[in-house]
Amino acid sequence: MIMRRYLSFILLVNLLFWHVCVLGQEPAKPTDIQVEKAVLDAAKAFSSKYCKDFVSVAEFERFVKCKGKYSQAFLSYGLFGSLDFRQDKITNLFNDPAIGCYRVLGSFNSSFIDPSGKEHTGRTYKSQDFYDESKLFYETFNQYQLIPPVARKRAMEVYGPLNPQKVRCFKYTFVKGSLSGYCEIAFKNKEGSFPVDTRLSGSGILFIKNGVIVGFRLNNVEDRFSHYISDDGNTPRTPVSDYSYEAYYTVREGVVYPETIVQTVVWKAPQSSGSQNYFFAEVNPCLDPFANAVTTLMRVSFRDYLALDKHLKQQYSGHFIRSGAPWRVTLAKPSVDTVIEGMMSRVQSWKSIKSDLERSGRNLERQNMLQTERFILSEAASGKFEPSSSEIDRILRNFSRQDSKTLELYKGLLSNYQ
Repeated sequence: MIMRRYLSFILLVNLLFWHVCVLGQEPAKPTDIQVEKAVLDAAKAFSSKYCKDFVSVAEFERFVKCKGKYSQAFLSYGLFGSLDFRQDKITNLFNDPAIGCYRVLGSFNSSFIDPSGKEHTGRTYKSQDFYDESKLFYETFNQYQLIPPVARKRAMEVYGPLNPQKVRCFKYTFVKGSLSGYCEIAFKNKEGSFPVDTRLSGSGILFIKNGVIVGFRLNNVEDRFSHYISDDGNTPRTPVSDYSYEAYYTVREGVVYPETIVQTVVWKAPQSSGSQNYFFAEVNPCLDPFANAVTTLMRVSFRDYLALDKHLKQQYSGHFIRSGAPWRVTLAKPSVDTVIEGMMSRVQSWKSIKSDLERSGRNLERQNMLQTERFILSEAASGKFEPSSSEIDRILRNFSRQDSKTLELYKGLLSNYQ
């Protein structure tokens, strides 16, 4: 009996030892070769599964803060169309067929409330040009005036590790997870790869799930896909608008679609005012962005995807041609509809936003109406003269036709989606 108990005890100890040493053992960290192969395979899967032609609903939120208070809010929803997705033979956003086009269904655009509480409508800078050199920096910038939020995502898809042909331009470090399930992998440029082999300079994190890249995070990655297009100097620029950027994708029935984009930008004065080598993540939203400690918060969400077959692509393609994606569009109709109200209710900080923006004494509905009126007058006058009543009527009729066509497309999308 004693011998049997002793043998049982020895067996139990051995089993526990085996469990601790084998089952409880941390998996071996993958080698650099294994990590790079995992990225290459995940990029190939992303490339082959990404929907080549689709239309979806997109919701866009953008908030500007000055000296810690909200100064401006912009909300919009509409139809987003991306056609002819590819990752080769593209140099910048101007010759990218998949940059996408956005047709607005509803929007809200507040006045700009400066830190003193003063209300501004329309432009928030003195010059009619986008670049007022006396107020922005100490140089003339060369940048597409309003980069759509999808451009940075496309930069990664074309020149980053999401493109199998560009995987070799970066070095990779395993962060956490499992290569066979979900994992996060850091990447940064190999020496000498920028700007000859890739137009991105910096580092970030890739998110991989079940062998497909499903997202990434960037921190101050210099992007010459959408910025400084005519400047191919070999020296990376000094960032004066620190930014964080995250893009996530969703996989539906084996097909990859964009899901969300989130970006935060903090304007930070350069240490040397004499430098001519600055990189900024966006066009400044107001005068004196450094003195006003400007921060911008942006989020884009996609939903209700419709993959386009040959017939549907023919139906939709004429309405979603490459156009630079005019994301900041104010509709002719100044009313705030139920979708915009729903977007407002989902923003956790909306109570603070509303309170800060109504410091001028004018409620948000009236601010939106004033911005719409200003936009219509600007379009009618083309910035050159006082518009006539007939010209304003012509602009309104044109907007009405655009709105009606967009609404028709929207209903068609939902009927196909259901």
